[in-house]
Amino acid sequence: MTSASHDQGARPRPYRDILLFLGLAAALCIDQIMLGPYAAVSFFDTIEIHFPMYRLLGTLTLEHGLFSWNPLLCGGLPSFASQHPPYAPPALLATVMPLWILSLAWNLLRAFVAGYGMHRMLEGFLGLDKRAAILGGALFAVACQSGLVLAVMSYSLPLLCAWTRDLAGGGQSRAIRWLKAAGLLFLSSLSYPVLSLPYAPVLHLALVLLFRRDDPFLRRHVALVFLLWTAYVLLFMPNLLELYNFVPYVHRGYATPYDGPTQALLQTLRLVFNAFRNNAYLPLLVFALPTMLASKRLRPVFAFAVLPVVVFNPLMPGTQLLHLLEGSFILKMDLSNIRFFSEMTLILGFSAAFDDMLRSGKRPDWRWGLVAAASAFASGRVQDGITGLFLLGAFWGGLLALASASRAARSRPSPAACWMLFVFCLCGWTMMTRQQFLLQTQSMPYSRIFENHPQLAEIAKEQRQTPFRVACLDFQPVVALGNGLDTLGQKGPLFNKHYKHYAKLVILPQLERLDQVEWYDSFWHHIYFGRTEDRAPFVTRVTLTPRQPRSIADFNLPLLLAMNVRYILSTSPVEGLEAHSDQHLFLPGRSLPLAPSGSQLDAEYSLPLHVYRLQGSFERGYLVRQSQTFTSDEDLAAVLAGQDTPSLRDVVFISGPASATGMASAAMPFAGEQAGPGQIALVEHGPDRLVFKGDISEPCSLVVTNNYHPNWTARINGSRVPVQRANLSFQAIAIPTTGPVTIELDYAAPLLRWAHAATGLGILLFLLLAAWRQANDGQKPPSGTASNCACVSPSRILTGAMLSGVVWTAAYLLFVFGRNVGKSDRPLVYLLCTTPLLALALGAWACSLNRFLSRNPNMAAAAPERVDSAQETNRA
Repeated sequence: MTSASHDQGARPRPYRDILLFLGLAAALCIDQIMLGPYAAVSFFDTIEIHFPMYRLLGTLTLEHGLFSWNPLLCGGLPSFASQHPPYAPPALLATVMPLWILSLAWNLLRAFVAGYGMHRMLEGFLGLDKRAAILGGALFAVACQSGLVLAVMSYSLPLLCAWTRDLAGGGQSRAIRWLKAAGLLFLSSLSYPVLSLPYAPVLHLALVLLFRRDDPFLRRHVALVFLLWTAYVLLFMPNLLELYNFVPYVHRGYATPYDGPTQALLQTLRLVFNAFRNNAYLPLLVFALPTMLASKRLRPVFAFAVLPVVVFNPLMPGTQLLHLLEGSFILKMDLSNIRFFSEMTLILGFSAAFDDMLRSGKRPDWRWGLVAAASAFASGRVQDGITGLFLLGAFWGGLLALASASRAARSRPSPAACWMLFVFCLCGWTMMTRQQFLLQTQSMPYSRIFENHPQLAEIAKEQRQTPFRVACLDFQPVVALGNGLDTLGQKGPLFNKHYKHYAKLVILPQLERLDQVEWYDSFWHHIYFGRTEDRAPFVTRVTLTPRQPRSIADFNLPLLLAMNVRYILSTSPVEGLEAHSDQHLFLPGRSLPLAPSGSQLDAEYSLPLHVYRLQGSFERGYLVRQSQTFTSDEDLAAVLAGQDTPSLRDVVFISGPASATGMASAAMPFAGEQAGPGQIALVEHGPDRLVFKGDISEPCSLVVTNNYHPNWTARINGSRVPVQRANLSFQAIAIPTTGPVTIELDYAAPLLRWAHAATGLGILLFLLLAAWRQANDGQKPPSGTASNCACVSPSRILTGAMLSGVVWTAAYLLFVFGRNVGKSDRPLVYLLCTTPLLALALGAWACSLNRFLSRNPNMAAAAPERVDSAQETNRA
């Protein structure tokens, strides 16, 4: 384990391994490949946040070049104060392809990178038997299907480890080294630094130091690890810099409860216990535990495997253990994100135990297997227990199937029975994981979100001419974002805290109790237009449970108009809103072709909407005659909430230094006339620049409904003037002169140009990985040992797969479907119809796996070496 064995004999061609895992990726995504835009796409934290923003940012990049301010995220914020730069590869790709194709390509990439990367790391990095490496890679590829596709480093770290080791060694052509360096750069550019740092570098270095201690290239290997992650930090330097600078404006609170060290320790122990008790991997962990504890070389593997599971629960936001970090910047790094790496470390440990069982030649003890199966019933959730049983069966069946040599055809159980058990449980585990993911509505049909309302694209064209915002009531704003609209609220990790305060005043009539106000103040996952009954931290539906019936009294309409909202989109009629609208449209939405009207399938694909066009919406920039200044945002908010529309047209409330009374009038006189102070028009608007031109009849102020940030500067007729924070969140510029004026607002981050230079340096360092001089050109990359297994009839394997599909479908109809009919956000019919397709695809892949392992002469030739290696290990 500490040093990979080098295969001096014939080795299978690498492209066969690549094709094997490409086939697995295609099998896992078979429904998306065949159904296209009518397939279910990953919704939670993917489609609902990032994919529509990819398209918007990519479009802005192509139109305006490199920009520093994102005007489309809840009033605007620095474009690099995000989890990815505006020019990230997915953002550019989203401008030339539909989002469902981008989602399909990314899901295929995830399944392939997870499976092939784990296989390469287990075989080449740890020196495991090829069969153990293939099984570990297949299990990891399936496990990653229920995870967050955007947590790229959580499933690509194994491939990064394997390729870094290859670059540290020798025996590869220059072209291959350049391809691997480019692959490292590409995978890194897809990842999110907030979800990768500091966990992935620590885990990478730990893997090298724990399992490569005897590597003759250890120093070079460690040096390349440091070089890789230094390049990674430099690559994302603009994001890291802007995220750090944005901390004073973040809407999140980081207060942690603390009842003393005893209670903190007890809570930590309870969390760790529940982390294992409610873990679907518990039966497999119990099954492999004796093997990992009995071997000295596997004990470090066991400790490494369970580390993220032990660590991430006590580090979840709000736990008492975090009180030790209160007031530090480390608390703001969301250390619980290490949970994304728990599946990788667990499957690494299970694969090592699997390898030890193969080398020893012992069959698993069925009595201990029953104990492991019984542990599944200790889970607090039934679905986790069932998933754990399927996973245990897949591991056990895979162990028996892959250990069956050709001469073992007469043994009991027969190789055919072992392969049928393996594919039955593999399909069952995949479908159970998929069912939970879909029924929690973390996936839903793409066409329901983005192809339901072509009329919204027409509204977006109007917005491109004159900027305004839309408010989405009782459904996720992603529907409007995907059509290019600027929305009042969104879901995301970061917002401007002053904007959130303003949005709170808009929905304040709905916050009827003190606990609701406190919940809104502490909740940071999204800003939605309207309080709903969905109090869970992660809302995973398109439509939200509304507060019925909806009426105009649920909102502060003057403040809504003053923030440049022109349209309200709602899933139900809003009583009294037509009196304040000059247009009301009902959009029934598009359903699946040939779906019966009113059926469950029709409900899963259609999304009816009401569209209201408001009268009297304020412009993006408007003039007011009077200003008042407050030192306290709470005092300002209390006064602002009581204003009517004419008052908001006449006065602006400034946050800043005040007189002894706490409130002061600005240095401009208030004439008290009904006519406005002049005319102003927005003649140029881009991400980093706004230009207004007009004719001013008296001193006044220009209010711009973009979020305030100190990097915004203003010039009036070429002379620089200050920009003040107004109406809690927005901008105000005092205009002391009269006559024709040109007001220019520009956003510039002074240190960002140096951060972009660091990005260029990071790219050069990635390329330096390929240019690094090889240590020994004559030595091949490391490889594990291998042996062949028995060839089984494809009909037997397909029978096991289809039997699993039939059993799962019957159980789904009996226990799940009937209880959920009528819930439009749950793709019940879709899940039912695509299950046989998935089972057939996985069965076909299992047939190709059996053929790959049984008819590959290179693997058969390597068998004696594996046996000798196993004997030497046993003697040691």
